[in-house]
Amino acid sequence: MNLKSLDWLYILILAEFGVVMGVLSVNGLTRNIAPYLWVVFSGISAWVLVKKVQRNLFVHGLILGVFWALINALIQSLFFDSYLVHNPAHVSVFAEIPFINPGYLTILVSPVYGLLMGVFIGAVALLIKKLQSQ
Repeated sequence: MNLKSLDWLYILILAEFGVVMGVLSVNGLTRNIAPYLWVVFSGISAWVLVKKVQRNLFVHGLILGVFWALINALIQSLFFDSYLVHNPAHVSVFAEIPFINPGYLTILVSPVYGLLMGVFIGAVALLIKKLQSQ
């Protein structure tokens, strides 16, 4: 599979959910609802991929998840002081890791979260496609 065969327009459009989550989290608006928002955004994105892209769904979802995580982490890292002010529970978590700057750590671990989220998006897209074909 060639990366040129992917529909980058939809990946970039749907990647805006990563921007939304980054801005919301920096402002402390995702404290108890972040997992639910990610699931909703994943469902919407999977549905859009099935309707508009229709091929290489899993790969589109995988790349989208990585983009989401990287964008979200970049926004959190750029505004890290504000992120900590609005998310005080995270201060103690980051204090336990003294050997690396917490902003850098956020960016370094984001691809792992992105891959997991991407697998979820891709799997949901394949499930939607399978259910539609029945």
